[in-house]
Amino acid sequence: KFLKLYDEVEERLAGTEQSSEAKHLHTLYSLTVASISNGRLEPESVDTAEKRRALVAILEPLAKNEARPNNALEAKTYLTLIKTHDAMQGEATDALDECWTDFSEILKASETLGSYPVDLLESVLGELGNVVDSPAFDNLFAELTDVIGQRRSHGAAGQANIKRAFQKLELENPYEAIRWFGRAEELLLKREYREELT
Repeated sequence: KFLKLYDEVEERLAGTEQSSEAKHLHTLYSLTVASISNGRLEPESVDTAEKRRALVAILEPLAKNEARPNNALEAKTYLTLIKTHDAMQGEATDALDECWTDFSEILKASETLGSYPVDLLESVLGELGNVVDSPAFDNLFAELTDVIGQRRSHGAAGQANIKRAFQKLELENPYEAIRWFGRAEELLLKREYREELT
C-alpha cells in the first residue's frame, strides 16, 4: 500500500514548481530507504535508484531557478540531504565533509531570505548530530546556531548548543561537550533565560 501511494504521489508531483510540495516526495523517499534498512520493506520490492532519479529530476530544475530564490534554496537543501544520505551509506568521509560545506553555503544564502525554513535544517542537522562527530560538522552546527540566534532568539540558539553538548557526551567526547555548554552559557546570561541556563 505504501509503495502504491508513493507511486501516486510521485506521478502527481512530476513537473511541480513548488519545493514545499516536492518535500513530501523527499519524505517518502527517505522513509522508503529507512524501511529497507530496518527490514520493513524487501529491497527487491522497490527500485530505490529509480525513485532517487525521479526525485532529483523534480528538484534540480527548482534548484536552478534563480528567479525564485527561497524555492531554489529549499530544493538545494533536499538535494544536499539526498547527497548526505548517499555519503553516509557509503561511509565516505570526504563526501560528507563536502555535504557540510554545501549546507554551510545554504545557511549563508538563507540569511537574506526570510521565508527559507531554517527549522528544516535545525531538525535534520540536530538528528545527524546524534551520529556525526567531526570538526567540519561542528563548524556547520555553530553556524546553524548563529542563524537561529538571528532568526529567533539567543535562547533558541542556546538550546541548540545545549543539544549539541549532550550529543557530544553521548558520543563520549566530554571536552567538546564542555566547549558547547560554554557556547550555550554565553547566550543564556540574560535574566529571561535563567531557567535554560540552570
